[in-house]
Amino acid sequence: MIPHVWKVVDAINQNYEWDWRRLDMYLSPLALLYISNVCPPNPFAGADSIAWKGAKDGVLTVSEAYARRMESTWDDKDPVWQQIWTLKCPQCVRSFLWLICHAPQESILHTLRDCKAIISVWKRLIPPDNQGVFFAHDFFNWFLANINKNSKFNNETFNWNTIFSIVCWFAWKQRNDSVFNDVTQESWDIYESSLSWARHADVGGPIRRHQMTMTEQRVFRWQPPTRDWRKLNVDGA
Repeated sequence: MIPHVWKVVDAINQNYEWDWRRLDMYLSPLALLYISNVCPPNPFAGADSIAWKGAKDGVLTVSEAYARRMESTWDDKDPVWQQIWTLKCPQCVRSFLWLICHAPQESILHTLRDCKAIISVWKRLIPPDNQGVFFAHDFFNWFLANINKNSKFNNETFNWNTIFSIVCWFAWKQRNDSVFNDVTQESWDIYESSLSWARHADVGGPIRRHQMTMTEQRVFRWQPPTRDWRKLNVDGA
């Protein structure tokens, strides 16, 4: 047992290191192991400061705190995230797909696949022989099976996962319009709009790094709107 009159300075040698010879006389090997993980006080090391363990520079940011809070709920190594990123579809559609991956609830499956407003769209897109399998899966297996399907859709130039993603986005938008704005959209309109979006997305597609060329450098900065106008920032959705 360490003498009760000891202070921390009594356990430090002249080099401001733990005096293991003295400590070994009073403490067990396990206690010494715990102490070895603690730096002894050193007047030349500067004053103590608070640092965030999760950041390399010790600075806590909102994004870092959010990542630590949510890291147990996602797997950034899951290939589904990369698959969504490479889809040939508008950015608002990709953002939407990332969001629904965090909440595979039955209500979402009903909105995207099984409700009357959207089921007829799927039946127009999917051959009758394949409809049984398409409507049988739970949400996540259904989502993964279709998001990873890179085969061409019918005689179109775009892939199945492109039209699948866009129809899901339109299904979600239609449901929100119906609930919050009392606006309904015919299934035929959703079908035609989805095909149109898929064709345009296939022409553009996501930009690859090797496709980027720097033709001009311009500096952009925020400018306040003119009088009596207001500026509203929104996300990709």
